[in-house]
Amino acid sequence: MQELRTYKIPKPAGVTGWGTFRLVISTAGVVESQQMSGEKQIAGIKKAVDTMKFPELLPPDSKAHLLRSAVVSCSSGSTCEVVLVPDGGLQTERQ
Repeated sequence: MQELRTYKIPKPAGVTGWGTFRLVISTAGVVESQQMSGEKQIAGIKKAVDTMKFPELLPPDSKAHLLRSAVVSCSSGSTCEVVLVPDGGLQTERQ
């Protein structure tokens, strides 16, 4: 199941480490992303994360936005892994 939630993206120069990101996803791809935790060096991956597309998550004509958390990991290889976290892993705020 984790393989279905794992995406590989090219690793930008100088980016290493791991971090968690909050993503807002639409049919066009990532609308917004924010690093929530992790190492400073992973911040350089934000631009690549912002270009990701997830066509299988929403019907083509949907106007919905999905909120997802992702763990991003970049090691010594040429790619980074982005793993979407199941909904049960999100904590919500109460107002």
